[in-house]
Amino acid sequence: MSASSPSPNWLDTLDALAAHLEQQADAVCDGEFSAIEAFVPPAGLGPLPATLVERAGDLIAEAAALQDVVSNALATTGRELAAVRRVVHRDPAPARATFVDQRA
Repeated sequence: MSASSPSPNWLDTLDALAAHLEQQADAVCDGEFSAIEAFVPPAGLGPLPATLVERAGDLIAEAAALQDVVSNALATTGRELAAVRRVVHRDPAPARATFVDQRA
């Protein structure tokens, strides 16, 4: 292996990150937000080789886009839950007569 060739450890890590992001995207599409987990890279990777900077940047952008989707979905769910709670916990409307006996 020459000094300019990328570290196999970094290649494996970026491949694992790509697979992880794909699994997380599938979980989001399936509504399985509880299955979302952070990616933890292995310790001791050392500096990212220059030959892999573009691929790492693409994966970071993909992760950020997925984070935005999850954040938006959670915010929407929170607003919907708040609306449901307002309706469910609302005091019942006071009883009113609906028919008037005009014979009296």
